[in-house]
Amino acid sequence: DTTREEIVRRAHGIIGHFIMRYLHGDNRILRFGCVIVDDTKRGHQYGQKMLRLGLKYAFEIMQVDKVTIGVFENNLPAYRCYLSVGFHRSEDQPDSIVTIQEEQWKILELELSKEEFLLQDQTGVRTDFARADDRGGCPGHRLPGT
Repeated sequence: DTTREEIVRRAHGIIGHFIMRYLHGDNRILRFGCVIVDDTKRGHQYGQKMLRLGLKYAFEIMQVDKVTIGVFENNLPAYRCYLSVGFHRSEDQPDSIVTIQEEQWKILELELSKEEFLLQDQTGVRTDFARADDRGGCPGHRLPGT
C-alpha cells in the first residue's frame, strides 16, 4: 500500500532535509538544524510541512519536552517559516554571534515546547504571534559578504 508521503516523494523527488540532535546529552530537548529546502521547490510550503512532521515526530515519538532551532538574523524567509510552525524567540537562551569569514553573523534562538505544539495541533491556531512580534522580529538586511 503506497502512502501519501511516498506519492509526494516520487512525484517531487527529495524536497529537503534537516537534522535533529539532542543538546548536551539531554534527551528532553531536541535541536533542529541545517534546514535545507531545494531552491527549485521553495514557495510551496514544503519547509513548513517538513518541520511540522519533524515536530510531530519529536514530541509524539521521541517524547521530548522542547525543540530549539537557531536562525541567522538576516535569513528572513527561514525566520518566517519557523514562526509559521509555532517557534518563537527563546526566553531561556540568549542570541549568539558567530564569525564566518571575518564577518559577524547574529543567530536568533527560537524554541517550541511540547505543550505549545499540542495546543496549536489541537486548535490549528498558532499561539505565539504576539511574543514573536513584540521581541523585535528579524530585520531583512543584506547577507554578509554580499
